[in-house]
Amino acid sequence: GVGGDAATPEQAAAVDHVAARWQDLAPTDGARLRELIETFPPGAWTTYQRMLAAVGANYRSLGSPSRSAALPYFQTAETLVAAMEAPSVDTVATVRVHHAAALRSRGRLAEAEDLATSAWELLDDDVTLAPGTRVALQARAALQHGMIAIHLGDYELAKNRLRLALGLSADVLSAPELVECLAGLAFLSY
Repeated sequence: GVGGDAATPEQAAAVDHVAARWQDLAPTDGARLRELIETFPPGAWTTYQRMLAAVGANYRSLGSPSRSAALPYFQTAETLVAAMEAPSVDTVATVRVHHAAALRSRGRLAEAEDLATSAWELLDDDVTLAPGTRVALQARAALQHGMIAIHLGDYELAKNRLRLALGLSADVLSAPELVECLAGLAFLSY
C-alpha cells in the first residue's frame, strides 16, 4: 500500500481503497477517478505502482482527452515495479495488462503484445494468487491479448483469447471491456 508521511491515515486508506477498485471505475468514470486521485497528496500515490496504473488506465476511458497521456504513467509504474525487490504477481500483471491496452490504443502493437504475453505467462505460472484475483486478471489479459491478435491478423489466437475472456467475464470485466470483447468476437465472425 501507501507508505510514507505524505498522507494522513485516512488518505492512505482511501488511496489503498482506490488502488483496489480502480479497474472497475477507470473504463467508465475516468475523469472522476482522475479528479479523486488528484485530491490525494502526490506523495501518497506518485510512487505507488497501482495508482500510477489507475491514472494511466483512466486516460483510456470514455471521453478521455488524450490516450497518449496514459503512457508516461505506465512507464513510471513499470520502472517502479522493476525496482521492487519482490513485486507481487498481481501488481506486475495488472500494470502490464493495462499498459498493453494503452500501447494497443496508440498502435504500438509489438510492445503491447510483449506485455500482454508476459502478463499471461506470469499468471499462467503462478500458484500464489487467490482464485478470484487470478481469474479477473486472466480475463483482462485474455481480452488484451485477443484484441492485439486481431490487429496483428492472428485471428485464431484472437478468437481463442476473446472466447476465454468472455467465459471468464462474469462479474470480472467492466461493461466497456465486455463490449470490446463482444465487438472483437463479432468482427471475427465475419
